[in-house]
Amino acid sequence: MAVEEYKELRVLFDKLRTEKEELRKKSAMLRATRDTLNAKIQPIEAELKKINKQIREIEMPRMAELDQQIAALAKAMGGRSMSEG
Repeated sequence: MAVEEYKELRVLFDKLRTEKEELRKKSAMLRATRDTLNAKIQPIEAELKKINKQIREIEMPRMAELDQQIAALAKAMGGRSMSEG
């Protein structure tokens, strides 16, 4: 197969790649801003994950057991909440 057979495809290929590069240039500043924000968010998300893990370690499994017992008691009282007295 001669290169000549792909000439039209090559032209289209180059055109599409150029268009893609132009779009990237237009969004470059926004991409940089996004990357900066992500760099700020990641440490905060890591800290939240750590804190959430500590909360779960304190509360579970007892919190789930308490929720089940409270729900069972509320059902036994006809679905009324404890605050209704």
